[in-house]
Amino acid sequence: MKKIFLVSLPIQSYIMKGMGNSYDYNPSLGLLSLGTYLDWHGYECYLYDMIFGEKKVSGLLNDIKLKKPFMVCISVYTENSEFAAKLSRKIKEISYDIKICWGGPHVTLDEINESSDYLDFAIHNEGESTLLELIEAVVSDEKIISYDNILGLSYYRDNILY
Repeated sequence: MKKIFLVSLPIQSYIMKGMGNSYDYNPSLGLLSLGTYLDWHGYECYLYDMIFGEKKVSGLLNDIKLKKPFMVCISVYTENSEFAAKLSRKIKEISYDIKICWGGPHVTLDEINESSDYLDFAIHNEGESTLLELIEAVVSDEKIISYDNILGLSYYRDNILY
């Protein structure tokens, strides 16, 4: 079964506010929804929430080394976009073959243009069907569907952004 990591990064304003009681925190419902949707379609998903329980980057990187996912999807907000870039570079150091996909509200063309050395894909708008189509394209080497036919997807091919 193909493994996928879904990663929720800390957001600076949330960290500064303080977590208070654990019941004050709501996990990323978007990533939970994506994980459930992909699970229904036969993919093994790992949700790595770096906000709850104050997870460390080293723990995530160790899990990536152990579980060997073929794709890591990161939810990117304006406040954590630099962190997302650094994390993406670290993941590519583990294995350049791991596909990195960004989604979330901060996925803009400017950010994507600066990310060609570590970002493979970016999903715009709602992600469930777009991400599933992307995974099917990656797994089938674009025999089932080509990247060009996936609505809401930006990607690099030979260092050119499409």
